[in-house]
Amino acid sequence: MRTMCLGCGTAVEDDGTKANIQCPTCRKSIRSRQYEMMESDDVGRFIRYGEDPARRPPQRSQEPRPYDPYWDTGPPPQRDRRNDRPYPARAPLGQEQYWRGEQRPSFFQTFFTDVLRFGLAFWVIAFVIYYFVGHMVALAGAMATVPGPLVDESYVLAVFTPVAFGLLSLSGYVLVGYFFFICMMIIVSTMLTMTEWRPFMRELRQLANMKRIHPRSTPMVLIYLFLIDISLVILYNIIVILTGVFPAGPGDWDFENWQLLFLLANASVYEELVTRVLLIGLPLFIIGSSSGRYRGLRTLIGGTKTFDQPTMVLIVLSSLIFGLAHVIYGWDAFKFPSAFFSGLLFAYLYIEKGLHASIMLHFMIDYFGAILFIGLPQGITLGMMLIEGVLILTAIPIGFYLAVTYGRELLDEVKERYLKDSRRPYNE
Repeated sequence: MRTMCLGCGTAVEDDGTKANIQCPTCRKSIRSRQYEMMESDDVGRFIRYGEDPARRPPQRSQEPRPYDPYWDTGPPPQRDRRNDRPYPARAPLGQEQYWRGEQRPSFFQTFFTDVLRFGLAFWVIAFVIYYFVGHMVALAGAMATVPGPLVDESYVLAVFTPVAFGLLSLSGYVLVGYFFFICMMIIVSTMLTMTEWRPFMRELRQLANMKRIHPRSTPMVLIYLFLIDISLVILYNIIVILTGVFPAGPGDWDFENWQLLFLLANASVYEELVTRVLLIGLPLFIIGSSSGRYRGLRTLIGGTKTFDQPTMVLIVLSSLIFGLAHVIYGWDAFKFPSAFFSGLLFAYLYIEKGLHASIMLHFMIDYFGAILFIGLPQGITLGMMLIEGVLILTAIPIGFYLAVTYGRELLDEVKERYLKDSRRPYNE
């Protein structure tokens, strides 16, 4: 067998006895292909070393071999321009790549899934734009229009555990200052959420490439939970209406626009402080002070990422009280299931991401459509109503899709962490 020298083109005899041979013309070292072929063959090992051919040589590593320009005649692998690293090789499609070993999905299943993923990416982009244009404008409009009539009003801060009792009465300029405090809490929560803008953009690019992701950044988790909550709550309300019952709010929503802007902004912050910090964070802080299981004052602002038995019990109890509080304050009894479900989502965010995340999700749900209450020109109001209608209609199927896919993964993850954290010793 002959091997050609790449330097001068001379054909050199290759008997496979040496790993490298020398070109007699240019004196360059040439790798012996015959040697490598015999090295990987049982017969070659027997010929060279006198070993038993029945005894197989050590198995080679299954890791992908790096690109070798000497032997690989094909084009080199593409490289990422940002970090100058080769893209990972795409694994062949196989049975193990599909969920629970199922067969390869059909064309219609793949097409339907791709449409939902594309719709999710489009919805995320549209909602981010609408959030900054709509929610922030609505909050700025509330800060401009609410303080005037609020000076002549009074408001009672109540606590429900689960019986509601008045805690403090605010009126006049004190109430106005309290309202600005609520707005500042929402703005600070928005700024803390946007600190994870870079991982959110990476996840958004993956969505645009039709890839299924498990969201980790706070903005993407908020959008996922918002879609799940709004789709399931709409489905629940449709079922209730089909039974012949029309749910009503406090006083059949006989409020002026400025009152709605104040109440919804207040609910986003005050209800999170009362039901999450007071009913979850404070008991965990007391337990942690005696056992050392939790991280001190961190339990009050959330983000402990611990889902053990005490935490799960407090999550369920606070959500029950959150649902009962809506019934106590004038909602129909049909409001309880949807409020309880929303309370579970808020509590999960409080433990997983922190108080700012639960405030943000509460604000996103309550202030969705609040821009219609600030007295914009009729043309702009009709345009915003059209955008909201499109977002709601597209959010329903996407929310159902996320409830089945991401919701199942989220439940499995919480269950696994619950079993792990519950076995963790308290003196850790």
